[in-house]
Amino acid sequence: MRRALACLALLLPMAVWAEDLVQVYRDAKGYDAQYAAARYAQDHPAPLWRGVCAATLLLATAVVLIVLLRTLRSAASRPA
Repeated sequence: MRRALACLALLLPMAVWAEDLVQVYRDAKGYDAQYAAARYAQDHPAPLWRGVCAATLLLATAVVLIVLLRTLRSAASRPA
């Protein structure tokens, strides 16, 4: 009798742990479609966003060039 209770006491936590694993599997299966959709959207940005990114890079490049040209002109106009 003691042996049966000891076995039951050892196996009961395993059953609870196994139930948690099944729940984790079900949750992961439900999130799989959401994850796939998010990954696709991240890997395939819309053309509008590509244009916005390109415009941002061009604007940043223009600002750097303007500052560089001003600095060079200012340095050239100083008396030696």
